[in-house]
Amino acid sequence: MGESGIEVLPMAYGQAQLLFRMKRFFAVGVHFSAHFFKPKFEGTGKARVVQINVAPELRGLVPLGRAELWAALTFGYFRHMIEAPHWETRLQESDWYHGFSFGWGFGAHYYVLPAVALGGALWFHKPAITRHCHTSGLGFRSCERVDLAYQQWVGFTWSLGATLTFWWGR
Repeated sequence: MGESGIEVLPMAYGQAQLLFRMKRFFAVGVHFSAHFFKPKFEGTGKARVVQINVAPELRGLVPLGRAELWAALTFGYFRHMIEAPHWETRLQESDWYHGFSFGWGFGAHYYVLPAVALGGALWFHKPAITRHCHTSGLGFRSCERVDLAYQQWVGFTWSLGATLTFWWGR
């Protein structure tokens, strides 16, 4: 649990990617994912946590007819947002953490069209935060670089959810 009194639990996850099949068992492309977490909030009001990742993706594939099993790696931009009421004023405040993350995921998908697949995935992300921005309930905003000592506070995130894959060169 961090300074804000919020503990986050995985809730919903959606991912879309554009991949190019290099060989039968290997693909590369662009990965976009949005993770929505259910906060366990100690206080009144609504809290929300959102994580966004945009990165190149390397994917290994095991073809099974119209379905495929896969494992993938990503490394790219990471943004994590926590929004909750201030413990004293009850005004809504937000904290944004920017940086990069290393991700690895596993899943399966089914081709609904020759170049479009729907599926499910389990993803793990290890973020490295380089910048923190805070917006107070009164609208004041401040940003600062994050030092290495703060990096120890950042753990892993994981999400289980749906995927939509667009294929180029399939």
